[in-house]
Amino acid sequence: MSVPLSIKQRSLIGSNACKRVRQSGDVPGVLYGEKKESLHIQFSNEDFVTYQRQKDRILALQMDGKEQEAIVQKVQYDSFGDEVVHVDFLRISSDKEITVPVELDFKGTPKGIQFGGATNIRLKKVNVTCLPSDIPKSITVDISGLDISEQLRVKDLGSSDKYKVANHSETMLVIVRPPRKAKGKTAAEGEEEK
Repeated sequence: MSVPLSIKQRSLIGSNACKRVRQSGDVPGVLYGEKKESLHIQFSNEDFVTYQRQKDRILALQMDGKEQEAIVQKVQYDSFGDEVVHVDFLRISSDKEITVPVELDFKGTPKGIQFGGATNIRLKKVNVTCLPSDIPKSITVDISGLDISEQLRVKDLGSSDKYKVANHSETMLVIVRPPRKAKGKTAAEGEEEK
């Protein structure tokens, strides 16, 4: 189900114009894709924060009584990482597959941890190709069975009839690193003690 977001077209572009938009309580953005002309838009910051909390992927952008389904392609934050300063939206069609990043949800504690190993997550998201209605909120990855030096790769995620993972099958997701060895005495130090 699409989350509604009211947008307005903005005629002024550039950093000063965007600054004025943000001062008014709105966020500047751009809507592109589907072989249509890019559209410079603005929308309520409060409404966008509400959308982010819901964690739905598809938005129904509403303007002048018309609706366009889209997904968020890129969000730019201020230097503190708190305030949204610009958003790129990609137009989508319900009957066309798209490729989007999806979060990996790592579950469990690897058994190698009890032997001093350390979990090293190498990839937090994968790219998934599917119809917009089939975009998963996340992909669960069970890492509880991993022992020291064992790893999971994209090919270990398994298959789904709803989506296909677009990353290379050999791309590493997570590995359990062996414990670091304590530095032993050097030969010279051993001789001095004799």
